[in-house]
Amino acid sequence: MKFAYILVEGATELEFVRSVLKPHFVDLGMQMQGIQVITRRVGGDAAHRGGHVRYEQFQRQIRKLLQNTQATLVSTMFDYYGLGADFPLPVKTQTGRAVDRVLALEKSVEQDVNDPRFRAYFALHEFEAMLFVDPDVVARVTQSIAARSELMAIANNFATPEDINDHPSTAPSKRLANCIANYDKTFHGPYVTMEIGLAKLRQGCPHFGQWLNMMETIVTQPDKPKG
Repeated sequence: MKFAYILVEGATELEFVRSVLKPHFVDLGMQMQGIQVITRRVGGDAAHRGGHVRYEQFQRQIRKLLQNTQATLVSTMFDYYGLGADFPLPVKTQTGRAVDRVLALEKSVEQDVNDPRFRAYFALHEFEAMLFVDPDVVARVTQSIAARSELMAIANNFATPEDINDHPSTAPSKRLANCIANYDKTFHGPYVTMEIGLAKLRQGCPHFGQWLNMMETIVTQPDKPKG
């Protein structure tokens, strides 16, 4: 059985790893553990999770996870939306298509960490984009049937849910909150994605699907001899 760490941004992503990704990969032959990033220390050594993460904090925790030589893979699940400017995005790719910027960012971070077991993933534009893969499920789970048509109209206005723009007032999470008064990110996000299922999420969100494919490929590769 192989083993992977996924360093995640918040409680929503942590629950998604636990309830959606982990069962899938255990069936394939890889244990998976989500770790929520530490953003600051309070009261001495007490860890505080959540809030803005600096690249230095991100990188340090990635390197710490890589110290476990039993880990076959260390990856990440962070939103590209709202990411700090201190993350190493090459200047020449700071404009143009969002997917190209994210791919360049992932490559730049991987080169900086410089460990073949590390593969970065940043969601386009944020985790909540995946919920627009199936507005019917969102409306049913949140018991907001009246919001279905508005959610569907949003989804139909973009080539893929990952293309839903990252402006502070129109990011996927903001659109959901505007449509659904009782939307609870930490509860509804993982629950809805679990109901939608990985097959539809993979098909509807190509960049997310590439991340899944990469991890599944690692499961099937023979272990390299240690030492």
